[in-house]
Amino acid sequence: MKSTPLYSDSIRGLYESKRNRLKRITSLLFACAGCLWFFLYLPESVLPFQGHEAFKLKQYQIYVVLLTLWGLDFRREFKRIEFIARTSHTLNKDITQVDSIDIKDSMHLFEVYTFLPGAKGYHVAVIINWIFCLLGIGLLLSQINLLLKSVL
Repeated sequence: MKSTPLYSDSIRGLYESKRNRLKRITSLLFACAGCLWFFLYLPESVLPFQGHEAFKLKQYQIYVVLLTLWGLDFRREFKRIEFIARTSHTLNKDITQVDSIDIKDSMHLFEVYTFLPGAKGYHVAVIINWIFCLLGIGLLLSQINLLLKSVL
């Protein structure tokens, strides 16, 4: 049984590749954060108890940031689907027939990490995605720096 795409090609072209990249970046950050947990198994002679506690605290901060990024992306996707469903109902079109021309007043809903040309409205999603991605990377680098200071 083959599934049909929910969006038309013109709508998928607006944001699908960018959203897939954001999902890959988020997954990669989660994987890096997960691999760092193995450093808790270092003996106390290498990583002292205070280092363990600081390490755990930073790990939880990383997960809060990454889960927030993932949750906000999921919420935006839900809003996109809901908007397209309402638009298809209003225009009496099949949901796969709604085109990017039909949604031109709400193009900001389809922004991921770059502004779409002609989009009007709030661009908060782009700013939030960049902030949380950079914050996640910064926290991971800070965690690695903490480990290197403790080991060396």
